[in-house]
This record gives sequence, structure tokens and C-alpha cells, in this order.
Amino acid sequence: MTRVLVTGAAGLLGSRVATALAGAGADVVRTARRAAADVVVADLSRADEVRALVHQTAPDVVVHLAGGHAAGRGAVYAANVLPTVHLVEAVASHAPTARLVVAGSAAEYGEGAGVPLSEDAPCRPVNDYGRAKLAQTEVARALAIAHGLDLLVVRPFNVVAHDLPVAGALGNLRRQLLVDTGPVRRVVCGRTDVLRDYVVADDVAGCLAELVLTAPSWEVVNLCSGTGVALQQVIEAAAAALDVEVELVSDPALVALPAPDVVVGDPGLLASWGLRLDGTVPAIVAALLLGAGPGGAPPVPRPPGLGGRTEGAGRG
Repeated sequence: MTRVLVTGAAGLLGSRVATALAGAGADVVRTARRAAADVVVADLSRADEVRALVHQTAPDVVVHLAGGHAAGRGAVYAANVLPTVHLVEAVASHAPTARLVVAGSAAEYGEGAGVPLSEDAPCRPVNDYGRAKLAQTEVARALAIAHGLDLLVVRPFNVVAHDLPVAGALGNLRRQLLVDTGPVRRVVCGRTDVLRDYVVADDVAGCLAELVLTAPSWEVVNLCSGTGVALQQVIEAAAAALDVEVELVSDPALVALPAPDVVVGDPGLLASWGLRLDGTVPAIVAALLLGAGPGGAPPVPRPPGLGGRTEGAGRG
């Protein structure tokens, strides 16, 4: 049985990936900074704790999903880069044959300029989060080469779920849509014309679990659908699902935040492994508003058979 150490296992994506891996038969060790059921507590900002964690768990695979957004440039680098350095060094010392999977982000690419972003597209991030994730990728690569480690960087695009943090655009949008019960919902937002490649968190977790356990010999893979959807489309579809009208209020401060016009991925490499993600508007809204429709039911049923492995697809 493959033993997989999952960092950030209490987070939105980490919890789902750990569950998917366990369902696929892996021996999953969950770790996070805060105590939770079946979670080994470890602070990845402390090198000694990371070394002890890897030494004690002796993993065959390490899936690094800890990190993410933080307030301020220094904080976002500290949340993503330093823990990665500690983890890669610990793997090199205590589990040198383990496969290391590090979660980057589509934000590393920056502006797609209307062209689907393949894994070899140049990285020109436009904000601190994207720059921090790119720095994380680069340091993980450099250390993996130096120590001869097996490294895969996965780049999820815009992950959607009903439990998104409200600090993000979609999580905040969901909160505003549901905070009131009237027929008209007021939503304060930034730009709604930006095109994004939205993917459902549960599907991303399933694809990532498949990649972790089958170990394709790649360096980077996009976890994307290849479908560009404007935030305006999501808002309109969510309003229709809730049977309400939406009053959009543009916030100049949110509009001014640096953001690319278009970020859509090329899913070709993922498809070559027989995997795909559903980026259609119905799937996005169903995931976003799960349990929030009239009567508490999901407002838009998930279309069957979308997301995950493609029937009959080969492994390239």
C-alpha cells in the first residue's frame, strides 16, 4: 500500500485530495498546522517539525497542498516558499525515494492574452500571490534537481466549491448572494468581464489523486478544463439558480486590483492521461451553490459523467 503524506490536509483542496487518495486505497497521513480529526499537527514554517514529520511517517509520496493566500507580500511568501524549502529538504534527508507533488497555481502564468496556457507557457505573474507561487515552484525545482528528487508541480486553475473562503472573489460572491433572502440581492464586486478557467474542487481532487498514484513522468501539469468563463456568466447563472435578481455594485478598489484579463489553461497534457475537468457554467454553479438552492437542494444538478477519467482515453 502506498503511503501518502498530505500537507494542508485541513484545507479546501487538501481535505478533498486526502479523501480521494484514501478512497483509491492509499495509506494517507494527513497533516496540518491546526488540530483536527485524524490530522498530525505540524508547523511547516519550522524546519525541525518538518524533518520529524517526514522521518516519522516515512512516506512513499508527499503531496504538498499547504500554503495559499495571505495578507501582505511578506506573509504570502512566508506561507508558500519557506514551508516548501523545509519540506523538500526534509524529503531529501529522510525519504529521498519518495515522489514529491507540489501544488502551484495558474496565477504563476499571469496574462494568457486569449491563448490557452500550456505547461511551457512563460510565467509572468501580475500579483504577489502569483509571484510567491512561482517562487515556490522555482525553489522546489532547484532543490529537487540538487537532491535528485522526483518532483511533479501541479497547477490548479480557479477552483470552485461551496466552502470557498470568503476572502476570494467567488467565495465573497457566494456569501453576498446568500446573506439575504429577498428577491433582489446586492453584490459588491470588481471586474466581471475577466475570463477564467473554473474547475470543481472535487473533480480536481480526483484527478490529482489519480496522478499521485499513477505517477506520470511529467514536471508540470495544468489542472484545468480549457473552458473560459466570464465572472458575469457565473453571477447570472447563480442568480437564475436561486431565482433572484442581482444588483451589481462596482467597487473601485476591487476593480483596481491587478488581475489578468484572460487565464484559461490548455488541458492537453491532462487529457493525454485520460483525465478531464468540467468547466461548464452548470457545473461551476452547482458546485458553488451546493445546498443553497430553493428548499436546500443543489440548484443545478451535476451533469452525469463529467469530470475525472475520460471513457476510452489512453495514457500518453
